[in-house]
Amino acid sequence: MTPTQKDIELLKSHNKRVRMTIKLIDSETYQEIDNITGSVISASYDKTYDSDIRTVCSLTISIPNKGNLIVDFEKTWNKRMVELYCALYDFKTKSWREYKLGRMLMQSGSTTYDAESQQISLSLVDLMASLTEARGSQVGSDTHIPATEYGTSVRNVLISIINEFATFKKYDICEFEDTIPYDLDFGNGIYPIEMLRTVLDLFPYYEMFYDENGIFTVQKIPTKVEDPIDIDNYILDECLISESKESDFSEVRNTTEIWGKELECTYAAMSCVQSNGVYNVTIDPSFTQYVDGESYAVLPNSNSVSGQKMNIQNLGTYKIYTMSGAGVYTEISPGTMRANVAYSIRYTQNKFVFVGELQVRCIVQEIKEVPSDNAKQYYKEVNNCNNVEWVINPDSPYACTLAPTTGRITGEIKQVLNDGEYAEIYSTSLAYERARYENWLKCRLQDRITIEAILIPWIDVNQKIQYTSPITGEVGTWIVQSVSFNFEDWTMTVTASRFYPNYPW
Repeated sequence: MTPTQKDIELLKSHNKRVRMTIKLIDSETYQEIDNITGSVISASYDKTYDSDIRTVCSLTISIPNKGNLIVDFEKTWNKRMVELYCALYDFKTKSWREYKLGRMLMQSGSTTYDAESQQISLSLVDLMASLTEARGSQVGSDTHIPATEYGTSVRNVLISIINEFATFKKYDICEFEDTIPYDLDFGNGIYPIEMLRTVLDLFPYYEMFYDENGIFTVQKIPTKVEDPIDIDNYILDECLISESKESDFSEVRNTTEIWGKELECTYAAMSCVQSNGVYNVTIDPSFTQYVDGESYAVLPNSNSVSGQKMNIQNLGTYKIYTMSGAGVYTEISPGTMRANVAYSIRYTQNKFVFVGELQVRCIVQEIKEVPSDNAKQYYKEVNNCNNVEWVINPDSPYACTLAPTTGRITGEIKQVLNDGEYAEIYSTSLAYERARYENWLKCRLQDRITIEAILIPWIDVNQKIQYTSPITGEVGTWIVQSVSFNFEDWTMTVTASRFYPNYPW
């Protein structure tokens, strides 16, 4: 939401009267059916950006109208979505200003009544719980998701899972550049969240959640590089109570090396010789025709050039492309294929498609300044890896540096990822994406602060915020990781990681 001056004045007022409203929402039409409003006895609300179930809430409110405590409360409310609001009373206008906290599910609920008090206590969780063991239903049969010859749309797979297995079926799922690379099989008895996780584990720089309107959302994790400030220091400076800074050095890594899948090919070439922009390839004499979908392991004798082509046993010369998404092809750039490095090339629809090195491997390193060509070459030789990328981040306290005398890279803290889900990474481009993401987790997210402040009900995870540090006097920019509201005293605790504009992974 966009706050008004009145909202900001209410936050800063010393006398606060708080109430909560719970609206019952139909699961199919998303329309309001009923509502309960009461004054706060106790209420807490916690939201964390990297949890499957991001939001949990526990509250007890006093209800003035006992008619709301109907006998079949649990029967009526248990299986439906609820929409939660907090509100502040404006003593000047004698009216309430409501702030939406989101749509959730009841995890538990109780009611009490006596001559003096009438209360309802609820434990709420966000709608992702409907896909997990917390509030969801297990899948009762085996499920097979095929990967077609040219790749199955990731978005279509996610949509099919939501349509078939989710209780709340409205969605906002972005397009993916990549496709499902191989068949996915799931046994019965699992929860839908496990199927969704399996798909997104292939693309970990995406996130999924139910938003405040109850819409299942899949999007790239926002870097906020080009986004405006969501909450500026004009608001936060006035609301700030305390600040503490935390750096977990045991978790810091500034270099990530990924060992992915070892690719299998239909044929292995005996030779691959460059001539006038064409790789002339020789395979076993029994090879007599191109077959759609077959792949070839080749070891070129020189680097690829602009408009690089390939011809196997004089059966036809075709250009080599890379493929992004389903059926989007781009000619490979000069130097994409290097001499004496083994690659996998697939034939399809009268073209050759570059898959990647036979052993998928890459290194991504965060460094404060651009290394020289000599320093880059030395690093590649020492690590026996040509697929190296440097992310330049002069603001990072954890980045590698250049030695003043030799100019070589120093200060490396490396993590090597090669088993489990990493071993399923099937292309160099995906390996780069994953390595950038893992570096982001181990560098930027380790530079954290925790602040206590007057509760700002429209603050949210992944927002970009600014405030003036009472310790340093500097205005810092941060990305919110988690928020915790205490409605009784109208305060909040926020954890955030430092925003690095030079680090778009």
